[in-house]
Amino acid sequence: MAPMFMENPSDVSVNPTIVAVEQAREALLAALGGVSFGLLGDDESLSMLLALEGVGRVVDGARVLSTTDVLRRSEYFDESVAKTAAAMT
Repeated sequence: MAPMFMENPSDVSVNPTIVAVEQAREALLAALGGVSFGLLGDDESLSMLLALEGVGRVVDGARVLSTTDVLRRSEYFDESVAKTAAAMT
């Protein structure tokens, strides 16, 4: 499997949060690898799908928040650089 965070995939992260997310991802993939939805009952299949959708909603929400944060920092940086450049001229 490809690394979850592609900014610099050759580096091993020491950030404990990223390590925990990577470990959780591996555990989830391992658990789902052995699941055959055809062998689950209707209630079990629905419960599994709802649980996976819930994880997806949380991940999508985190993506929106992180994207917004990155854009906000970028705008601040651009404004700061512009002010510095204007002051120098």
